[in-house]
Amino acid sequence: MHTCYNEHGEILYEELVFEREGRGHTHNQWENCLITEGSGIIVIDEERVEVTAGNWCHIPPTANHWMIPTETPFKLTLTYSDSPSKEKTATT
Repeated sequence: MHTCYNEHGEILYEELVFEREGRGHTHNQWENCLITEGSGIIVIDEERVEVTAGNWCHIPPTANHWMIPTETPFKLTLTYSDSPSKEKTATT
């Protein structure tokens, strides 16, 4: 895991690698995920979203979510914001 912060201590982005299933958690902001390598499933509340390298997935605030790799390494770059990014989403 690599986290980049701005001068105010706020997260600009995080780079994560999943070798095994993550744990459920929530955030108070949108989590915008760019899949940079591998493939996997992002569980968002009751929905399972299949993603591969190049896909974006936008997770709404307070949604319980976690990642499950299906092809490792499963690498993601994450940003957090008050709205979903304008990139095309893996979910509709």
